[in-house]
Amino acid sequence: MVSKRNKTRIALRVVGSILAIFGIMCVVGYIKAGNVIKSFEDDYKKFSDLEDDKKFTSLVNLYKFCYFVSIKEESAFAFVVKENKESGVKMAKEALEKKNTKEIDDLILSPYSMKGTGMDISKFDKVVGDVGLLVRLGFWFKGYHTIKPTYALSSFIHKTIKKSKAKEESFAFLDIVDDSVVKVFGVKCDANGLKSISSAKKFTFEASKNGISGKAADFIAYICYKEIFENEDAKIRVAIRLKTDVNIRHNSSDIFILNKSRKGKPKLERLESGPNAEDSRQKAVMGVIGD
Repeated sequence: MVSKRNKTRIALRVVGSILAIFGIMCVVGYIKAGNVIKSFEDDYKKFSDLEDDKKFTSLVNLYKFCYFVSIKEESAFAFVVKENKESGVKMAKEALEKKNTKEIDDLILSPYSMKGTGMDISKFDKVVGDVGLLVRLGFWFKGYHTIKPTYALSSFIHKTIKKSKAKEESFAFLDIVDDSVVKVFGVKCDANGLKSISSAKKFTFEASKNGISGKAADFIAYICYKEIFENEDAKIRVAIRLKTDVNIRHNSSDIFILNKSRKGKPKLERLESGPNAEDSRQKAVMGVIGD
Protein backbone atom coordinates (compact mmCIF):
# COMPACT_ATOMS: atom_id res chain seq x y z
CA MET A 1 0.00 0.00 0.00
CA VAL A 2 1.06 3.54 -0.68
CA SER A 3 1.72 5.44 2.52
CA LYS A 4 0.05 8.76 3.28
CA ARG A 5 3.43 10.47 2.94
CA ASN A 6 3.92 9.08 -0.58
CA LYS A 7 0.37 10.03 -1.53
CA THR A 8 1.08 13.56 -0.39
CA ARG A 9 4.30 13.66 -2.41
CA ILE A 10 2.52 12.38 -5.53
CA ALA A 11 -0.26 14.91 -5.08
CA LEU A 12 2.25 17.75 -4.65
CA ARG A 13 4.13 16.64 -7.78
CA VAL A 14 0.90 16.54 -9.79
CA VAL A 15 -0.14 19.98 -8.54
CA GLY A 16 3.37 21.29 -9.18
CA SER A 17 3.33 19.92 -12.73
CA ILE A 18 -0.07 21.47 -13.41
CA LEU A 19 1.09 24.83 -12.07
CA ALA A 20 4.28 24.62 -14.14
CA ILE A 21 2.30 23.86 -17.31
CA PHE A 22 -0.13 26.68 -16.53
CA GLY A 23 2.78 29.04 -15.92
CA ILE A 24 4.35 28.13 -19.26
CA MET A 25 0.99 28.64 -20.98
CA CYS A 26 0.66 32.07 -19.35
CA VAL A 27 4.14 33.13 -20.46
CA VAL A 28 3.63 31.88 -24.02
CA GLY A 29 0.16 33.44 -24.12
CA TYR A 30 1.50 36.76 -22.86
CA ILE A 31 4.14 36.82 -25.59
CA LYS A 32 1.67 35.79 -28.30
CA ALA A 33 -0.84 38.39 -27.11
CA GLY A 34 1.86 41.05 -27.34
CA ASN A 35 2.61 40.05 -30.93
CA VAL A 36 -1.09 40.11 -31.89
CA ILE A 37 -1.54 43.54 -30.27
CA LYS A 38 1.51 44.92 -32.13
CA SER A 39 0.21 43.56 -35.44
CA PHE A 40 -3.25 45.01 -34.75
CA GLU A 41 -1.81 48.43 -33.92
CA ASP A 42 0.24 48.48 -37.14
CA ASP A 43 -2.77 47.42 -39.21
CA TYR A 44 -5.09 49.94 -37.57
CA LYS A 45 -2.60 52.76 -38.20
CA LYS A 46 -2.50 51.80 -41.89
CA PHE A 47 -6.30 51.80 -41.91
CA SER A 48 -6.38 55.25 -40.27
CA ASP A 49 -4.10 56.65 -42.98
CA LEU A 50 -6.40 55.56 -45.82
CA GLU A 51 -8.58 57.97 -47.75
CA ASP A 52 -11.88 58.41 -45.94
CA ASP A 53 -13.99 57.06 -48.81
CA LYS A 54 -12.22 53.72 -48.45
CA LYS A 55 -12.75 53.16 -44.75
CA PHE A 56 -16.35 54.16 -43.87
CA THR A 57 -15.25 56.12 -40.79
CA SER A 58 -17.15 59.33 -41.54
CA LEU A 59 -20.27 57.38 -42.52
CA VAL A 60 -20.34 55.32 -39.32
CA ASN A 61 -19.74 58.45 -37.24
CA LEU A 62 -22.48 60.28 -39.14
CA TYR A 63 -25.24 57.69 -38.94
CA LYS A 64 -24.49 56.21 -35.48
CA PHE A 65 -26.58 53.25 -36.57
CA CYS A 66 -25.77 50.30 -38.84
CA TYR A 67 -26.19 46.56 -39.12
CA PHE A 68 -24.67 43.26 -40.17
CA VAL A 69 -26.96 40.62 -41.64
CA SER A 70 -26.65 36.99 -42.70
CA ILE A 71 -28.92 34.69 -44.66
CA LYS A 72 -27.79 31.20 -45.66
CA GLU A 73 -24.31 31.63 -47.16
CA GLU A 74 -24.57 35.38 -47.79
CA SER A 75 -23.84 38.27 -45.46
CA ALA A 76 -23.61 42.05 -45.59
CA PHE A 77 -22.75 45.20 -43.73
CA ALA A 78 -24.96 48.20 -44.42
CA PHE A 79 -25.90 51.64 -43.26
CA VAL A 80 -29.54 52.58 -43.02
CA VAL A 81 -29.86 55.45 -45.47
CA LYS A 82 -32.48 57.82 -44.13
CA GLU A 83 -34.70 60.46 -45.70
CA ASN A 84 -34.89 62.04 -42.28
CA LYS A 85 -31.82 60.88 -40.38
CA GLU A 86 -32.60 62.19 -36.92
CA SER A 87 -36.21 61.03 -36.59
CA GLY A 88 -35.66 57.82 -38.57
CA VAL A 89 -32.80 56.54 -36.42
CA LYS A 90 -34.56 57.64 -33.24
CA MET A 91 -37.63 55.60 -34.18
CA ALA A 92 -35.52 52.54 -34.98
CA LYS A 93 -33.52 52.76 -31.74
CA GLU A 94 -36.65 53.15 -29.63
CA ALA A 95 -38.29 50.20 -31.38
CA LEU A 96 -35.27 48.00 -30.68
CA GLU A 97 -35.17 49.01 -27.01
CA LYS A 98 -38.90 48.28 -26.63
CA LYS A 99 -38.60 45.09 -28.72
CA ASN A 100 -41.36 46.39 -30.96
CA THR A 101 -41.18 43.77 -33.70
CA LYS A 102 -43.94 45.29 -35.83
CA GLU A 103 -42.34 48.72 -35.98
CA ILE A 104 -38.91 47.32 -36.82
CA ASP A 105 -40.54 45.14 -39.48
CA ASP A 106 -42.25 48.20 -40.98
CA LEU A 107 -39.23 50.48 -40.76
CA ILE A 108 -36.28 48.37 -41.71
CA LEU A 109 -36.90 45.08 -43.51
CA SER A 110 -36.60 45.30 -47.29
CA PRO A 111 -36.34 42.82 -50.17
CA TYR A 112 -33.21 44.68 -51.30
CA SER A 113 -31.24 44.23 -48.10
CA MET A 114 -29.42 41.04 -49.08
CA LYS A 115 -28.91 41.28 -52.84
CA GLY A 116 -25.47 41.34 -54.37
CA THR A 117 -23.36 40.86 -51.23
CA GLY A 118 -20.49 38.44 -50.80
CA MET A 119 -18.97 39.07 -47.39
CA ASP A 120 -17.38 36.12 -45.63
CA ILE A 121 -18.58 36.20 -42.02
CA SER A 122 -15.95 33.67 -40.94
CA LYS A 123 -13.47 36.58 -41.09
CA PHE A 124 -15.01 38.09 -37.97
CA ASP A 125 -12.87 35.84 -35.79
CA LYS A 126 -9.74 37.06 -37.60
CA VAL A 127 -10.48 40.80 -37.60
CA VAL A 128 -7.81 41.60 -35.01
CA GLY A 129 -5.56 38.65 -35.87
CA ASP A 130 -5.29 34.98 -34.94
CA VAL A 131 -6.73 34.95 -31.42
CA GLY A 132 -6.49 31.44 -30.02
CA LEU A 133 -6.73 30.09 -26.48
CA LEU A 134 -3.21 31.14 -25.49
CA VAL A 135 -3.67 34.65 -26.89
CA ARG A 136 -6.94 35.06 -24.98
CA LEU A 137 -5.14 33.90 -21.85
CA GLY A 138 -2.40 36.44 -22.54
CA PHE A 139 -5.01 39.19 -22.95
CA TRP A 140 -6.14 38.48 -19.39
CA PHE A 141 -2.71 39.50 -18.07
CA LYS A 142 -2.48 42.57 -20.29
CA GLY A 143 -3.88 45.92 -19.25
CA TYR A 144 -6.77 47.53 -21.11
CA HIS A 145 -6.25 47.83 -24.86
CA THR A 146 -8.75 48.69 -27.60
CA ILE A 147 -8.05 45.32 -29.22
CA LYS A 148 -10.10 43.71 -26.44
CA PRO A 149 -13.48 45.40 -27.09
CA THR A 150 -12.82 45.28 -30.86
CA TYR A 151 -12.30 41.51 -30.67
CA ALA A 152 -15.25 41.07 -28.29
CA LEU A 153 -17.54 43.11 -30.56
CA SER A 154 -16.55 41.37 -33.80
CA SER A 155 -16.87 37.94 -32.14
CA PHE A 156 -20.31 38.79 -30.76
CA ILE A 157 -21.53 40.03 -34.15
CA HIS A 158 -20.24 36.81 -35.71
CA LYS A 159 -21.98 34.71 -33.07
CA THR A 160 -25.23 36.67 -33.53
CA ILE A 161 -25.54 36.39 -37.31
CA LYS A 162 -23.89 33.04 -38.07
CA LYS A 163 -26.73 30.93 -36.67
CA SER A 164 -29.12 31.58 -39.54
CA LYS A 165 -31.33 28.61 -40.31
CA ALA A 166 -32.85 27.85 -43.68
CA LYS A 167 -35.12 30.69 -44.82
CA GLU A 168 -34.09 32.80 -41.83
CA GLU A 169 -32.25 36.12 -41.67
CA SER A 170 -30.12 37.12 -38.69
CA PHE A 171 -29.34 40.79 -38.03
CA ALA A 172 -26.94 42.46 -35.62
CA PHE A 173 -28.07 46.10 -35.27
CA LEU A 174 -25.46 48.44 -33.83
CA ASP A 175 -26.64 51.47 -31.88
CA ILE A 176 -23.63 53.75 -31.38
CA VAL A 177 -24.72 55.50 -28.18
CA ASP A 178 -21.75 57.86 -27.90
CA ASP A 179 -18.02 57.99 -28.60
CA SER A 180 -17.28 55.06 -26.29
CA VAL A 181 -20.42 52.89 -26.05
CA VAL A 182 -22.11 50.71 -28.66
CA LYS A 183 -25.11 48.45 -28.08
CA VAL A 184 -25.84 45.41 -30.24
CA PHE A 185 -29.33 43.98 -30.79
CA GLY A 186 -29.82 40.55 -32.32
CA VAL A 187 -32.84 40.34 -34.64
CA LYS A 188 -34.27 37.21 -36.27
CA CYS A 189 -36.79 37.11 -39.09
CA ASP A 190 -38.13 34.66 -41.66
CA ALA A 191 -40.57 34.64 -44.57
CA ASN A 192 -43.41 35.55 -42.19
CA GLY A 193 -41.66 38.64 -40.87
CA LEU A 194 -39.66 39.56 -37.80
CA LYS A 195 -39.57 36.86 -35.11
CA SER A 196 -37.60 38.28 -32.19
CA ILE A 197 -35.41 41.09 -30.88
CA SER A 198 -32.82 40.28 -28.22
CA SER A 199 -31.87 42.48 -25.29
CA ALA A 200 -28.95 44.79 -26.01
CA LYS A 201 -25.36 43.73 -25.39
CA LYS A 202 -23.15 46.71 -24.49
CA PHE A 203 -19.51 47.19 -25.47
CA THR A 204 -17.32 50.01 -24.15
CA PHE A 205 -14.25 51.49 -25.82
CA GLU A 206 -12.29 53.33 -23.15
CA ALA A 207 -9.52 55.86 -23.70
CA SER A 208 -6.33 53.83 -23.91
CA LYS A 209 -3.15 55.03 -22.20
CA ASN A 210 -1.12 52.41 -24.03
CA GLY A 211 -1.48 51.77 -27.74
CA ILE A 212 -4.11 53.18 -30.09
CA SER A 213 -7.26 55.08 -29.18
CA GLY A 214 -10.39 56.08 -31.05
CA LYS A 215 -14.15 56.31 -31.00
CA ALA A 216 -16.35 53.23 -30.94
CA ALA A 217 -17.50 54.17 -34.46
CA ASP A 218 -13.88 54.16 -35.69
CA PHE A 219 -13.38 50.55 -34.64
CA ILE A 220 -16.73 49.52 -36.13
CA ALA A 221 -15.56 51.09 -39.40
CA TYR A 222 -12.34 49.08 -39.07
CA ILE A 223 -14.32 45.85 -38.67
CA CYS A 224 -16.39 46.75 -41.73
CA TYR A 225 -13.26 47.55 -43.76
CA LYS A 226 -11.68 44.20 -42.90
CA GLU A 227 -14.84 42.34 -43.89
CA ILE A 228 -15.60 44.18 -47.14
CA PHE A 229 -12.35 45.24 -48.77
CA GLU A 230 -10.29 42.19 -47.85
CA ASN A 231 -12.93 39.89 -49.30
CA GLU A 232 -12.23 39.29 -52.99
CA ASP A 233 -15.82 38.19 -53.57
CA ALA A 234 -17.39 41.39 -52.23
CA LYS A 235 -18.74 43.27 -55.24
CA ILE A 236 -21.92 45.09 -54.32
CA ARG A 237 -23.34 46.43 -51.08
CA VAL A 238 -27.00 47.32 -50.89
CA ALA A 239 -28.28 49.66 -48.17
CA ILE A 240 -31.89 50.22 -47.20
CA ARG A 241 -33.49 53.64 -47.29
CA LEU A 242 -35.26 53.99 -43.95
CA LYS A 243 -38.65 55.68 -44.20
CA THR A 244 -39.82 57.74 -41.24
CA ASP A 245 -43.44 56.95 -42.04
CA VAL A 246 -44.17 53.45 -40.75
CA ASN A 247 -47.00 53.07 -43.26
CA ILE A 248 -44.63 53.25 -46.25
CA ARG A 249 -43.77 49.64 -47.06
CA HIS A 250 -42.09 50.00 -50.48
CA ASN A 251 -38.60 51.14 -49.56
CA SER A 252 -36.17 52.29 -52.23
CA SER A 253 -32.51 51.30 -52.14
CA ASP A 254 -29.07 52.80 -52.67
CA ILE A 255 -26.66 50.67 -54.69
CA PHE A 256 -22.92 50.51 -54.15
CA ILE A 257 -20.39 48.51 -56.18
CA LEU A 258 -16.82 47.53 -55.38
CA ASN A 259 -15.26 48.60 -58.69
CA LYS A 260 -12.32 46.30 -59.41
CA SER A 261 -11.67 47.59 -62.93
CA ARG A 262 -10.04 50.83 -61.74
CA LYS A 263 -6.27 50.98 -61.28
CA GLY A 264 -5.00 50.52 -57.76
CA LYS A 265 -7.11 49.30 -54.85
CA PRO A 266 -10.79 48.57 -55.64
CA LYS A 267 -13.10 51.36 -54.54
CA LEU A 268 -16.65 51.25 -53.22
CA GLU A 269 -18.71 53.53 -55.49
CA ARG A 270 -22.33 54.68 -55.34
CA LEU A 271 -24.19 53.67 -58.48
CA GLU A 272 -27.69 55.01 -58.04
CA SER A 273 -30.46 55.48 -55.51
CA GLY A 274 -34.20 55.54 -55.79
CA PRO A 275 -36.63 53.59 -57.97
CA ASN A 276 -34.06 52.84 -60.72
CA ALA A 277 -31.54 51.34 -58.34
CA GLU A 278 -32.73 47.77 -58.90
CA ASP A 279 -32.09 48.06 -62.64
CA SER A 280 -28.55 49.24 -61.88
CA ARG A 281 -28.05 46.33 -59.53
CA GLN A 282 -29.05 43.86 -62.23
CA LYS A 283 -26.60 45.46 -64.66
CA ALA A 284 -23.86 45.31 -62.05
CA VAL A 285 -24.50 41.62 -61.38
CA MET A 286 -24.22 40.94 -65.13
CA GLY A 287 -20.93 42.84 -65.25
CA VAL A 288 -22.22 45.77 -67.30
CA ILE A 289 -21.11 48.41 -64.77
CA GLY A 290 -17.42 48.81 -63.98
CA ASP A 291 -16.07 47.49 -67.29
